[in-house]
Amino acid sequence: MWSLSWIPPDASTGLGHGRSGLELRNVSYKGKTVFYQAHVPVLNVEYEKPYYPSCGPTYRDWQSELSPFQANNVKSPGYAEPTVPPQTVYDHPGTQGNGTFRGVAVERRADRLILTTQMQAGWYRYIQKWTFHLDGTIEPRYAFTAVQNPCITRAHHHHVYWRFDFDIDGPANDVVEEYVPATKKWFSLHTEVTCTRNAMPRKWRVRDKMTNRGYEIIPGAEDGHADAWGVADIWSLRYHPNEVDDGGVSYLDGGHGPANDVTHISKYLSKENIDGQDVVLWYRAGHRHAPPVHRIMVGPTLKPFGPGWAK
Repeated sequence: MWSLSWIPPDASTGLGHGRSGLELRNVSYKGKTVFYQAHVPVLNVEYEKPYYPSCGPTYRDWQSELSPFQANNVKSPGYAEPTVPPQTVYDHPGTQGNGTFRGVAVERRADRLILTTQMQAGWYRYIQKWTFHLDGTIEPRYAFTAVQNPCITRAHHHHVYWRFDFDIDGPANDVVEEYVPATKKWFSLHTEVTCTRNAMPRKWRVRDKMTNRGYEIIPGAEDGHADAWGVADIWSLRYHPNEVDDGGVSYLDGGHGPANDVTHISKYLSKENIDGQDVVLWYRAGHRHAPPVHRIMVGPTLKPFGPGWAK
Protein backbone atom coordinates (compact mmCIF):
# COMPACT_ATOMS: atom_id res chain seq x y z
CA MET A 1 0.00 0.00 0.00
CA TRP A 2 2.82 2.42 0.94
CA SER A 3 6.16 2.56 -0.85
CA LEU A 4 8.90 5.02 0.14
CA SER A 5 12.56 5.58 0.84
CA TRP A 6 13.91 7.50 3.81
CA ILE A 7 17.24 9.17 4.54
CA PRO A 8 18.42 9.72 8.14
CA PRO A 9 19.02 13.29 9.32
CA ASP A 10 22.81 13.06 9.28
CA ALA A 11 22.79 12.09 5.59
CA SER A 12 19.86 14.22 4.42
CA THR A 13 19.87 16.97 1.79
CA GLY A 14 21.18 20.34 2.94
CA LEU A 15 24.03 22.78 3.29
CA GLY A 16 26.85 21.83 5.66
CA HIS A 17 25.56 20.74 9.05
CA GLY A 18 22.13 22.23 8.42
CA ARG A 19 20.68 19.20 6.66
CA SER A 20 16.91 18.67 6.46
CA GLY A 21 15.89 16.14 9.09
CA LEU A 22 14.33 12.76 8.39
CA GLU A 23 13.94 13.02 4.62
CA LEU A 24 11.52 11.07 2.41
CA ARG A 25 11.97 10.20 -1.24
CA ASN A 26 9.70 8.62 -3.87
CA VAL A 27 6.61 8.22 -1.71
CA SER A 28 3.66 6.45 -3.32
CA TYR A 29 0.30 5.23 -2.06
CA LYS A 30 -1.61 2.41 -3.77
CA GLY A 31 0.91 2.55 -6.59
CA LYS A 32 0.36 6.27 -7.26
CA THR A 33 2.99 8.93 -6.64
CA VAL A 34 2.53 11.42 -3.78
CA PHE A 35 5.98 13.00 -3.17
CA TYR A 36 9.23 13.03 -4.98
CA GLN A 37 10.81 14.53 -1.84
CA ALA A 38 9.62 15.73 1.58
CA HIS A 39 11.94 17.20 4.21
CA VAL A 40 12.68 20.13 6.58
CA PRO A 41 15.35 22.39 5.04
CA VAL A 42 14.81 25.30 7.45
CA LEU A 43 14.71 25.26 11.27
CA ASN A 44 15.22 28.43 13.29
CA VAL A 45 14.54 30.09 16.63
CA GLU A 46 14.15 33.69 17.78
CA TYR A 47 14.50 34.92 21.37
CA GLU A 48 12.42 37.70 22.83
CA LYS A 49 13.92 40.81 24.38
CA PRO A 50 15.57 41.36 26.82
CA TYR A 51 18.19 38.95 25.54
CA TYR A 52 20.12 36.66 27.87
CA PRO A 53 23.85 37.35 27.27
CA SER A 54 24.70 33.91 25.85
CA CYS A 55 21.38 33.14 24.14
CA GLY A 56 20.31 34.29 20.72
CA PRO A 57 19.01 36.65 19.63
CA THR A 58 18.42 34.13 16.81
CA TYR A 59 19.75 30.78 15.62
CA ARG A 60 19.63 28.75 12.41
CA ASP A 61 19.65 25.27 13.95
CA TRP A 62 21.28 22.18 12.49
CA GLN A 63 19.78 18.73 11.94
CA SER A 64 22.88 16.63 11.39
CA GLU A 65 23.49 15.61 15.01
CA LEU A 66 21.58 12.53 16.12
CA SER A 67 20.53 12.41 19.77
CA PRO A 68 20.09 9.13 21.72
CA PHE A 69 16.62 7.92 22.64
CA GLN A 70 15.02 4.68 23.78
CA ALA A 71 14.11 2.14 21.11
CA ASN A 72 14.24 -1.62 21.42
CA ASN A 73 14.68 -4.30 18.75
CA VAL A 74 17.67 -2.61 17.12
CA LYS A 75 18.34 -4.35 13.81
CA SER A 76 21.52 -2.55 12.77
CA PRO A 77 23.40 0.64 13.65
CA GLY A 78 20.97 3.51 13.13
CA TYR A 79 17.94 1.32 12.47
CA ALA A 80 15.39 -0.19 14.86
CA GLU A 81 11.96 -1.81 14.55
CA PRO A 82 10.54 -1.16 18.04
CA THR A 83 7.97 -3.50 19.51
CA VAL A 84 6.97 -0.77 21.99
CA PRO A 85 6.71 2.99 21.27
CA PRO A 86 10.11 4.74 21.37
CA GLN A 87 10.79 7.14 24.25
CA THR A 88 12.33 10.51 23.38
CA VAL A 89 12.96 13.74 25.30
CA TYR A 90 9.42 14.67 24.25
CA ASP A 91 8.22 12.06 26.75
CA HIS A 92 10.27 13.54 29.59
CA PRO A 93 11.13 17.17 28.72
CA GLY A 94 14.10 18.72 30.48
CA THR A 95 16.16 15.54 30.75
CA GLN A 96 17.97 13.45 28.17
CA GLY A 97 16.79 10.12 29.56
CA ASN A 98 18.82 6.93 29.39
CA GLY A 99 18.35 5.86 25.78
CA THR A 100 21.33 4.77 23.69
CA PHE A 101 19.82 4.39 20.22
CA ARG A 102 20.75 6.96 17.57
CA GLY A 103 19.00 6.80 14.23
CA VAL A 104 15.56 6.06 12.83
CA ALA A 105 12.99 3.87 14.59
CA VAL A 106 10.41 2.29 12.26
CA GLU A 107 7.22 1.03 13.90
CA ARG A 108 5.26 -1.37 11.73
CA ARG A 109 1.86 -1.31 13.43
CA ALA A 110 -1.25 -3.06 12.13
CA ASP A 111 -2.91 0.23 11.15
CA ARG A 112 0.03 2.58 10.46
CA LEU A 113 3.72 2.99 9.80
CA ILE A 114 5.62 5.43 12.06
CA LEU A 115 9.15 6.76 11.52
CA THR A 116 10.78 8.51 14.50
CA THR A 117 14.11 10.21 15.01
CA GLN A 118 15.62 12.62 17.55
CA MET A 119 18.17 15.34 16.85
CA GLN A 120 20.05 17.82 19.00
CA ALA A 121 21.28 21.35 18.46
CA GLY A 122 22.90 22.66 21.61
CA TRP A 123 20.38 22.42 24.43
CA TYR A 124 17.46 21.82 22.06
CA ARG A 125 16.07 18.40 21.26
CA TYR A 126 14.07 18.08 18.06
CA ILE A 127 11.89 15.03 17.50
CA GLN A 128 10.63 14.31 14.01
CA LYS A 129 7.94 11.79 13.06
CA TRP A 130 6.28 10.66 9.87
CA THR A 131 3.09 8.61 10.26
CA PHE A 132 1.47 6.82 7.31
CA HIS A 133 -2.09 5.52 7.76
CA LEU A 134 -3.83 2.79 5.80
CA ASP A 135 -6.37 5.27 4.40
CA GLY A 136 -3.59 7.34 2.82
CA THR A 137 -3.38 10.03 5.52
CA ILE A 138 0.12 11.33 6.27
CA GLU A 139 1.02 13.09 9.52
CA PRO A 140 4.35 14.98 9.43
CA ARG A 141 5.19 16.02 12.98
CA TYR A 142 7.97 18.05 14.58
CA ALA A 143 8.45 18.45 18.33
CA PHE A 144 10.39 21.22 20.05
CA THR A 145 11.79 20.51 23.49
CA ALA A 146 15.08 20.78 25.38
CA VAL A 147 17.30 19.61 28.18
CA GLN A 148 17.93 21.91 31.13
CA ASN A 149 19.90 25.03 30.24
CA PRO A 150 19.72 28.71 31.31
CA CYS A 151 18.62 29.72 27.83
CA ILE A 152 15.36 27.80 28.05
CA THR A 153 14.24 30.13 30.84
CA ARG A 154 13.96 32.91 28.25
CA ALA A 155 10.91 33.15 26.00
CA HIS A 156 11.61 32.20 22.41
CA HIS A 157 9.86 31.17 19.19
CA HIS A 158 10.59 27.99 17.23
CA HIS A 159 9.81 27.69 13.53
CA VAL A 160 9.99 24.61 11.30
CA TYR A 161 9.59 24.70 7.51
CA TRP A 162 8.62 21.57 5.61
CA ARG A 163 9.26 21.38 1.88
CA PHE A 164 6.74 19.10 0.17
CA ASP A 165 7.74 18.34 -3.42
CA PHE A 166 4.40 16.89 -4.53
CA ASP A 167 4.32 14.81 -7.70
CA ILE A 168 0.68 13.72 -7.71
CA ASP A 169 0.52 10.99 -10.38
CA GLY A 170 3.83 12.31 -11.68
CA PRO A 171 5.48 15.75 -11.71
CA ALA A 172 3.34 17.43 -14.38
CA ASN A 173 -0.19 18.84 -14.37
CA ASP A 174 -0.43 19.74 -10.67
CA VAL A 175 -2.08 22.84 -9.23
CA VAL A 176 -2.20 24.33 -5.71
CA GLU A 177 -5.66 25.35 -4.47
CA GLU A 178 -6.81 27.25 -1.40
CA TYR A 179 -10.09 26.74 0.44
CA VAL A 180 -11.69 29.97 1.64
CA PRO A 181 -14.29 29.35 4.39
CA ALA A 182 -16.20 32.56 3.63
CA THR A 183 -17.15 31.27 0.17
CA LYS A 184 -16.85 27.51 0.88
CA LYS A 185 -14.99 27.15 -2.42
CA TRP A 186 -11.58 26.06 -3.66
CA PHE A 187 -9.61 28.60 -5.68
CA SER A 188 -6.63 27.81 -7.90
CA LEU A 189 -3.40 29.68 -7.26
CA HIS A 190 -2.23 30.56 -10.76
CA THR A 191 1.17 32.06 -9.94
CA GLU A 192 3.75 31.68 -7.18
CA VAL A 193 2.50 33.18 -3.93
CA THR A 194 2.76 33.16 -0.13
CA CYS A 195 -0.19 32.79 2.24
CA THR A 196 -0.78 33.17 5.97
CA ARG A 197 -3.27 31.28 8.08
CA ASN A 198 -4.01 34.18 10.44
CA ALA A 199 -7.11 33.33 12.48
CA MET A 200 -9.02 31.83 9.55
CA PRO A 201 -9.36 28.03 9.30
CA ARG A 202 -7.95 27.92 5.79
CA LYS A 203 -6.53 24.83 4.15
CA TRP A 204 -4.79 24.00 0.89
CA ARG A 205 -4.54 21.13 -1.50
CA VAL A 206 -2.41 19.94 -4.40
CA ARG A 207 -4.42 18.33 -7.22
CA ASP A 208 -3.50 16.62 -10.43
CA LYS A 209 -5.61 18.30 -13.12
CA MET A 210 -5.79 15.17 -15.25
CA THR A 211 -6.78 12.56 -12.63
CA ASN A 212 -8.35 14.88 -10.00
CA ARG A 213 -6.43 13.01 -7.31
CA GLY A 214 -4.59 14.99 -4.70
CA TYR A 215 -3.82 15.77 -1.09
CA GLU A 216 -5.32 18.32 1.27
CA ILE A 217 -2.94 20.12 3.64
CA ILE A 218 -4.87 20.74 6.86
CA PRO A 219 -3.07 22.95 9.42
CA GLY A 220 -2.51 21.51 12.88
CA ALA A 221 -4.26 23.02 15.89
CA GLU A 222 -0.90 24.02 17.44
CA ASP A 223 0.80 25.31 14.29
CA GLY A 224 0.06 28.99 14.91
CA HIS A 225 0.51 31.67 12.27
CA ALA A 226 3.57 33.52 11.08
CA ASP A 227 4.73 36.78 12.60
CA ALA A 228 7.31 39.04 10.94
CA TRP A 229 10.10 36.63 11.86
CA GLY A 230 8.19 33.59 10.60
CA VAL A 231 7.59 35.46 7.29
CA ALA A 232 4.70 33.31 5.97
CA ASP A 233 2.86 30.02 6.53
CA ILE A 234 2.63 28.71 2.96
CA TRP A 235 4.77 29.18 -0.14
CA SER A 236 3.38 27.80 -3.40
CA LEU A 237 6.23 27.54 -5.89
CA ARG A 238 7.13 26.01 -9.21
CA TYR A 239 9.70 23.26 -8.92
CA HIS A 240 13.34 24.04 -9.65
CA PRO A 241 16.13 21.58 -8.79
CA ASN A 242 18.32 24.31 -7.25
CA GLU A 243 15.64 25.42 -4.74
CA VAL A 244 15.85 22.60 -2.18
CA ASP A 245 16.83 24.93 0.69
CA ASP A 246 16.89 28.68 1.24
CA GLY A 247 20.65 29.24 1.40
CA GLY A 248 20.75 30.01 5.14
CA VAL A 249 23.81 28.74 7.03
CA SER A 250 23.53 26.80 10.28
CA TYR A 251 25.17 28.03 13.48
CA LEU A 252 27.71 25.18 13.30
CA ASP A 253 28.74 26.40 9.84
CA GLY A 254 29.30 29.97 11.00
CA GLY A 255 25.86 31.40 10.39
CA HIS A 256 24.57 33.68 13.13
CA GLY A 257 22.41 36.77 13.36
CA PRO A 258 18.88 37.65 12.23
CA ALA A 259 19.82 38.42 8.62
CA ASN A 260 21.12 34.86 8.15
CA ASP A 261 18.81 32.98 10.46
CA VAL A 262 15.44 34.20 9.20
CA THR A 263 14.04 32.12 6.35
CA HIS A 264 14.78 33.23 2.79
CA ILE A 265 12.22 31.08 0.96
CA SER A 266 10.51 34.19 -0.42
CA LYS A 267 13.50 34.91 -2.65
CA TYR A 268 12.16 32.18 -4.94
CA LEU A 269 8.93 34.07 -5.62
CA SER A 270 9.06 35.18 -9.25
CA LYS A 271 5.39 35.06 -10.26
CA GLU A 272 5.93 31.92 -12.34
CA ASN A 273 2.90 29.98 -13.47
CA ILE A 274 2.00 27.09 -11.12
CA ASP A 275 -1.31 26.07 -12.69
CA GLY A 276 -0.79 22.65 -14.24
CA GLN A 277 2.94 22.51 -13.45
CA ASP A 278 5.41 20.65 -11.23
CA VAL A 279 4.76 22.36 -7.89
CA VAL A 280 6.38 22.57 -4.45
CA LEU A 281 4.60 23.58 -1.26
CA TRP A 282 6.53 24.93 1.75
CA TYR A 283 4.65 24.78 5.05
CA ARG A 284 5.64 26.64 8.24
CA ALA A 285 4.61 25.72 11.79
CA GLY A 286 5.87 27.21 15.02
CA HIS A 287 5.34 27.74 18.69
CA ARG A 288 6.30 30.13 21.47
CA HIS A 289 8.20 28.56 24.36
CA ALA A 290 8.33 30.18 27.78
CA PRO A 291 9.56 28.64 31.06
CA PRO A 292 9.28 26.10 32.50
CA VAL A 293 10.64 23.69 29.91
CA HIS A 294 7.85 21.89 28.14
CA ARG A 295 7.05 20.15 24.89
CA ILE A 296 4.94 20.84 21.85
CA MET A 297 4.40 18.92 18.63
CA VAL A 298 3.30 20.67 15.45
CA GLY A 299 2.50 19.75 11.89
CA PRO A 300 -0.26 19.52 9.29
CA THR A 301 -2.38 16.53 8.35
CA LEU A 302 -2.24 15.48 4.72
CA LYS A 303 -5.37 13.73 3.47
CA PRO A 304 -5.89 12.10 0.05
CA PHE A 305 -8.91 12.77 -2.10
CA GLY A 306 -10.07 11.76 -5.54
CA PRO A 307 -10.77 8.54 -7.44
CA GLY A 308 -8.76 5.48 -6.42
CA TRP A 309 -7.36 7.00 -3.22
CA ALA A 310 -9.95 8.25 -0.77
CA LYS A 311 -12.83 6.10 0.42
